[in-house]
Amino acid sequence: MALDDAIIRRLIDDHGVDAFFTPAERAFIANPRPSDHERLQFGWRSEAARVLFWALGFIEALGLPLQQLTSDEIIEIVEEKRLAGMIADARPRSTSEVLDEADLIYRAHWAARDADLAGKSTAPLDHGVTMERHHALNWLIHYDGQDWDHVTTDT
Repeated sequence: MALDDAIIRRLIDDHGVDAFFTPAERAFIANPRPSDHERLQFGWRSEAARVLFWALGFIEALGLPLQQLTSDEIIEIVEEKRLAGMIADARPRSTSEVLDEADLIYRAHWAARDADLAGKSTAPLDHGVTMERHHALNWLIHYDGQDWDHVTTDT
């Protein structure tokens, strides 16, 4: 489910988070008519948000990458916690937990890519969910020193 532009703007303004967006994210948000491709690409970032919320302790477990998180679930976390609550309530995962998830998602991503290359189904893994989680986990572990807009998901 795509978020309405008015909802996005309200959330950004209500939470005072303009300064936290990357240049690519700012450009997307400022674009009054992004392409369908751009909307799809940025819509997938909900899965990266799931990983970041997990890393902060707001989600109990990630589980296998089988199904995309809905925008409603992200909004619920943001609205419930608000920025000050997120800062106060954050209970960051240990380095070993993050590295374990990074290893698991690397392996899941390789399995999905290998299946794609062989012309087979990636089921039950959702390839898009897997790739977005891989992106966020690579950023968390500082993979190759890449910033958020340029993180790669090598397998």
